[in-house]
Amino acid sequence: MSGITANAGAGTVAGATRKAELPAPATNLTASSPLDNVLDVSWSVEAFRQAPATWTVTAVSGSASRTVIVPGTTVRAALYDLPGRRDWTVSVVGNNHFGPGPVRTVKQIVKCGAASGHIG
Repeated sequence: MSGITANAGAGTVAGATRKAELPAPATNLTASSPLDNVLDVSWSVEAFRQAPATWTVTAVSGSASRTVIVPGTTVRAALYDLPGRRDWTVSVVGNNHFGPGPVRTVKQIVKCGAASGHIG
């Protein structure tokens, strides 16, 4: 033997996304219904973390859902024209070129106002 060894098969998988490459989760997520059929959603980003390229904000109530995508520098979104008199659960996820980060969901359920059509 020559004393030269090879380390075959060890290391990382080429192209695999590392957790640190994904966007940080939204923090301090809140949702309120300032007007009938509207949800106002706000959040923040951890200090010293790069903002994602975009945020996906989704509200779900039974089989109904609404989604809006906003720029990564934004920390607020409004969802309009929601069917009224329903409870909505809201989630926010950051996205970058590596994929989506962790999803954060509002713990409380938000009651949207009376059904009255599109506002905005």
